[in-house]
Amino acid sequence: MKALILANMGGVHYSGSDIVPSCFLKLYNDMTILDRQISLLNLNGFPGNNICVVCGTEGIWTKKEVKDKIQSLDVKIAYSPADNEFNGGALDWAFFEDDDVLIIEGNHIIDIAIISRLKRYHCRDVMVVDDVLDPDDAKQLIKIAGDDVVSIRNSDLIEFPWVTFAGIMKMSCESFRDLISASTHSRPLLEAINEILPKRTFKAVKYDDLIYGRINGGLSDELTGGSYSKLNYRLVVKKQCDNEGRAKLVNEIKWLLSIPPELKPYFSQILEYDIDSPNAFYNVPYYGKRNLREHIFDGHLDADAACRFLDGLLTWMFRNVYSRKIGDTPDGWVMEKHINRVLGRLPECERKSPEFARIIEADRVIINGKEYRNVRELYTRLSKMDDFLERVKPKAMVMIHGDLHFQNIILTNETDTGFILVDPRGESEGSDVYYDLGKVWHSFHAKYDFIHSDQFEYEMEWKDGVPHAKFRITNTFVEKVYDDIYAKFQKIIVNYDYIRNDPDWEMKILFAEASHLCSVSVFHIDKTEKPDRAIVMYLIGVQLINEFFDRYIKG
Repeated sequence: MKALILANMGGVHYSGSDIVPSCFLKLYNDMTILDRQISLLNLNGFPGNNICVVCGTEGIWTKKEVKDKIQSLDVKIAYSPADNEFNGGALDWAFFEDDDVLIIEGNHIIDIAIISRLKRYHCRDVMVVDDVLDPDDAKQLIKIAGDDVVSIRNSDLIEFPWVTFAGIMKMSCESFRDLISASTHSRPLLEAINEILPKRTFKAVKYDDLIYGRINGGLSDELTGGSYSKLNYRLVVKKQCDNEGRAKLVNEIKWLLSIPPELKPYFSQILEYDIDSPNAFYNVPYYGKRNLREHIFDGHLDADAACRFLDGLLTWMFRNVYSRKIGDTPDGWVMEKHINRVLGRLPECERKSPEFARIIEADRVIINGKEYRNVRELYTRLSKMDDFLERVKPKAMVMIHGDLHFQNIILTNETDTGFILVDPRGESEGSDVYYDLGKVWHSFHAKYDFIHSDQFEYEMEWKDGVPHAKFRITNTFVEKVYDDIYAKFQKIIVNYDYIRNDPDWEMKILFAEASHLCSVSVFHIDKTEKPDRAIVMYLIGVQLINEFFDRYIKG
């Protein structure tokens, strides 16, 4: 599917002392409406090379500042000779080929859930609409019969209830081809759509229904995590597992059931569960709230706000969770929890993907032009370094979350802390504080959030038996926000007594982070058509463990 942003829709506005098109109005952290739309499209599986942005050619569009902003966008650009109109002749048909198209008017602030759910909606021709209380609020209104769009009329020619276009729709490639044919010259978008309605059936979906209603019978990949378990939701989230990962899921259920009463409001609440049958599962409420990752990607939190939130979260965790000792650290804990976890999952990756196996078996890997030693070699060396293993051994086993990355932190006003922590890993015998902090680090430092949501470009070639990989994150605007979070949070974390009193705190976090990235790929090989996501996660792990060796092992 391709995405088409009609940035030429909307008026001209003052932004501070500057005059800009509507799409360049600033929201948060200098993120514009257009930046936000591109970010949310990236987050929902539209890389920059699948996005076309239509800009104007006259008036405000000729300003150097506006031209510079357009040229900095990592997307395909097209130019329309008329503002607030659609011109099919301005588009490169070869770009769209036979793909369905998501169309967004560039002056609309779209909820993050709308793009995700519209993309997955079972009909290919769908127009998102909104109720209006006053017909004068819109120049053109939508006439609906049942769920079908019947016609688009001037506001004085349509009866109540009044419905207007919400600024986003999905078109089949066949309908989009008809739209292009009906718009060889500039004309209003809705006027052109009205012309093709007699031969194309468009479903009307209310904006609020799309956010809060059921989609695809309750099935969605919006909640896809990083383990073998699968998620689906209706009014609840159901996490289930039968073969691989069943024991892990059972431990997770037992851990959630054992949470002290005073902490239960801050973690997923189990509504129903089964740990006895082969298909273990549990249900938790579907909170319907945004997670920390989504709040950053849609611009609601800039780096400073995200760091303030993380500071409050970890202050609470150190006071209420990490302070609960479960027991002494078993002998060999570091070997089992980190090194054997990494080395044990490499053969799993090799069995699942021959392409991945070649990379894992290579003596060295070239990533973005730099040579690195491979994971198996370095973790095998670490396994023989008794002094190192003792140095990173936790002081004690304490209560942790176990998967504290940004997607598992729900922001909500239902608790006094402003968050609920979901999808814990269930460490009933306790674990290491730095295991959790490594998960936090791998969100903003290793950029797991971008790779997990496929916001990257990747290519691989082999030269003399050596893999040469190139990859980059495509959502450059939000990547800078994550870089800023990393820089700022390094200064915040030393304020916690636990960290301040440990001279090896950063080494332990970076080791945990590298181990997370080197071992997580196995869960992602089967979740995408090609193993690219899993491979890029592994490549980042290669970089991290090499950087760790260069900094701390010196050899």
